[in-house]
Amino acid sequence: MLEIFSVKGKRVVISGGARGLGSAIARVLVAEGAHVAIIDIQDEAGEKHAASLTAAGPGMAYYFHADVAKRDEAFAAMAGAVDVLGGLDALHNNAGVERAAPIEDIAEADVDLVFGVNVKGGGAAPAGRGGGAIVNFGSDTALMPFPASAVYSASKGALHSLTRSMAAAWAPHGIRVNTALPAAKTDMYYDTLAKMTDEERSLTTDELKRIILLGGEMGNVDDFTPMMVYLTSDASRFVTGQIMAVNGGMNFVR
Repeated sequence: MLEIFSVKGKRVVISGGARGLGSAIARVLVAEGAHVAIIDIQDEAGEKHAASLTAAGPGMAYYFHADVAKRDEAFAAMAGAVDVLGGLDALHNNAGVERAAPIEDIAEADVDLVFGVNVKGGGAAPAGRGGGAIVNFGSDTALMPFPASAVYSASKGALHSLTRSMAAAWAPHGIRVNTALPAAKTDMYYDTLAKMTDEERSLTTDELKRIILLGGEMGNVDDFTPMMVYLTSDASRFVTGQIMAVNGGMNFVR
């Protein structure tokens, strides 16, 4: 029965896989025997990570450069990845950016960047029509008021909605589409904390203690990666259009 959770031999593309959560997902999938193509704009980190994963095995990893906010680049990288992998079983649209600022102060260029990467990147490169899985990456900030970063919150809310529409559009082709919702200590999380004042950081930490039921703090990336194995594997073959939260009880998905 547990064989249904296997990702051995699965062909997976991960955007934003050069660092942070995406790199951890790539590491776990390759260690479980999947073959992974990383798409990112951080060429040195991406190439180094792919080489390291391949050396460790048993799966293989490859790197492709693309800015997922630019559809032509995203489609070209996807085509190259699918050609090298020999097909596609799962696509993880993990690439994301945040620009924390009150909605009245955020620059227009930052609005375009956040929506370009987080929303356009989530739908720019669909899986092939032969079945498989697409995983978009949402956020708890889209489930509650988040005035400190309203545009980021709005972009993730749009992505949640996009996932449902994609699930309906691609279901006739045997493709399931879900949103994974991590509350994890990623590079983005630490970058955001670093930009806060001491007072803001203290308030944030206190609020997390209050709202995260399991442990009172964000989880580690390895608390989240088992969900990604599940969504990549055939064990999730009858799951689509869902928000799959691994957030310690921070929010409740309805």
